[in-house]
Amino acid sequence: MRWRRANCSSPNGGALAVHAFDQPGTLLGQGTVGCEIDADLPDIDTLLVAVGGGGLIGGIAAWFRGRARIIAVEPEGSPTLSRALAAGEPVDAETDGIAADSLAPKRVGKIMFPIAQAFVERVVLVSDDDIRAAQLALWTRFAWWRNRAAPRPLVRYSRANTPRHRTSALRC
Repeated sequence: MRWRRANCSSPNGGALAVHAFDQPGTLLGQGTVGCEIDADLPDIDTLLVAVGGGGLIGGIAAWFRGRARIIAVEPEGSPTLSRALAAGEPVDAETDGIAADSLAPKRVGKIMFPIAQAFVERVVLVSDDDIRAAQLALWTRFAWWRNRAAPRPLVRYSRANTPRHRTSALRC
């Protein structure tokens, strides 16, 4: 709804409409994050990426194109990519819990979806309690306060069954 309202007002005002996650330029821009990670960590084998609408993970997955394992991390209360992958296409997902205030589009983008199907190994859902604990850990250890979207990859990384060598958790 907000996107539609913004689009209605921009043509007359001369503003450039840039979608947060479902526009080719957005995915290309997010792909540069993958390029930077690749340059800094050329031996990376696993990358954990927070998902909302999918622009970030779509761009990064397109950059790596299977050269690194891409694992999506999203809140249980906003399983947009999980629902889309199960349905075989972007579909509306519920929005509940902690995700509702910072990371809760109705669905993933149409442009990134085929990229995710091809290059995202799996989706891991994390609970609100785990997100809050990771947020507190970031603040306690690093005096680093972020919105509730940022700690999700840390939640997954801190769990015992995540590969720990050459793994990076990308925060947003």
